Amino acid sequence: MEMVVELGTTPADQVSHELVPGSANVGRLGEDALVGNRPQAKSAAGAYALFPVGDAVASCNFHAPIYDSLCLCHKM
Repeated sequence: MEMVVELGTTPADQVSHELVPGSANVGRLGEDALVGNRPQAKSAAGAYALFPVGDAVASCNFHAPIYDSLCLCHKM
């Protein structure tokens, strides 16, 4: 019996970690808004909202960050 295990790669999340302190939402996704198909909370004037997707969060396939971004931007 043989078993194949795919362990993925290490996420490239250094840049997102560096941007978190300056973001208005501390890099956190409003999960209730995402699931409820509502816009994410607006950031304060002069501040930026940070929504890490793809390898900025975890190792993933090519399609996952595209879908995550589509869901986030759908109502913005």
